Parts: sequence; C-alpha cells; structure tokens
Amino acid sequence: MVSLSKIWETVKEKLVELSYIVLNYLRRLDPVDYVRAASILMACMNSKRELVMTILDFVAHKLGREVVSSITAA
Repeated sequence: MVSLSKIWETVKEKLVELSYIVLNYLRRLDPVDYVRAASILMACMNSKRELVMTILDFVAHKLGREVVSSITAA
C-alpha cells in the first residue's frame, strides 16, 4: 500500500522535470509562434476538431513534415 503523500511527492518531482522541459521548449519559440497560437485558439473556439486540425497543421509546418493522426484519417 502507498500513501497519498508519497504519491504526491513522486508527482511533484516529475512536475518539476516536466516544467523544466516545457519552459525550455517555450524559450526557443519565436514571438510569431505565440501570436499564431493565440490566433489558433481564438479562431477555433467552437470546434474541438477544428482546433486539433489547426494544431496539426501548425506542427506539420514547424517540423516541415506531414503529420498523420487518427483524426486526419477519419
């Protein structure tokens, strides 16, 4: 049996690592990427599918590659 406090300690350790990874990634983005992200969220507020498709397009553009998803196959 594991106590909830022990689980929380483990989760907190992982959150610190994850925060570092995310902040390090965000530091490398161009300001244009932040503007694009805001416009994507504002344009797609009514449809989750549209939001996902727009994000996939953005990721594909940034990677310079085609992005395949089970959503795009539908």
